[in-house]
Amino acid sequence: MPVQTFHNHSDILGGSTLGNLSNAQVSLNMVDVGLPQLAMHSAVETAGVQDTLYLARAMKEFYSHICGGWRSGQLYAVPGLKNDGKEWCLCTIISIKPITPMWAYPTLTDLPELMRADSTVRSAGCGLCSASMVVTNLTGREFSLIDCLELSLAVGANHSPGTDMDLLAPYVAERFDLDLVATDDPELLREHLKRGGMAVANVTGDRPEDSHVGLFSHGGHYVAVVGIEEDGETVIVLDPSQLPDKFHEEGREGKVIENGCILRTSLATLAEDCKYRDMEHYPEGEFKAWMQFAQKGEP
Repeated sequence: MPVQTFHNHSDILGGSTLGNLSNAQVSLNMVDVGLPQLAMHSAVETAGVQDTLYLARAMKEFYSHICGGWRSGQLYAVPGLKNDGKEWCLCTIISIKPITPMWAYPTLTDLPELMRADSTVRSAGCGLCSASMVVTNLTGREFSLIDCLELSLAVGANHSPGTDMDLLAPYVAERFDLDLVATDDPELLREHLKRGGMAVANVTGDRPEDSHVGLFSHGGHYVAVVGIEEDGETVIVLDPSQLPDKFHEEGREGKVIENGCILRTSLATLAEDCKYRDMEHYPEGEFKAWMQFAQKGEP
């Protein structure tokens, strides 16, 4: 990414305010890094959008070597053409979060009597967030939440109780020139992640029939799987609905290691959380009604 070196003239004040103040408190060798701006602090202060993405990429790469988080080629793959090691693996076992987005996102449009016209990106947009995170992190190209929302509505992927990723994903893959693979095989996902790929994983929630407590959700949910550690077993996950005490509930405790928004769990644990669930085991409600409609054409 492009960089530029800047030096203050000794006879001109200005710049590096926070860096100087910080270094006065902690006596360490420091480098003050920031974005180029025009007319800082004025009413017409101007900066480039692309520069912000460059800085985000630089900081994530830097801290990967400092604290063992992201690794080169894992968070940001080099953009390229199809069949160049950058498939997007959509898993039925296969950090953008819907906090502001109270944007309308009506779901269940296939069943007017159950349609949720009041649902929003915050309440039903985990699939949109996960897709945005995978594409943005994998390609280095911005795929904003609002862009993903508009695409989902345009192709009718909101016809189900949330986002129908089987419908949305091919359009996203085509737009960003990514290979798309759908699988329920954890070994295929493991190899895919080792090659620098990423995935959207669909977790199925609680399964009372086999005493499973959903790890990432008590109901259906999507998360972004963005990497795998060198041990080949620990996967790195971004969860659009991460909350402070989410992974301290009974049945979840000890299964996830949290480092800010970066979550680590085992591939086997993720696979168990994505395990297929027969329709007969779902409780009566809108999701089961939609599944019956999808399979038989009637609720």
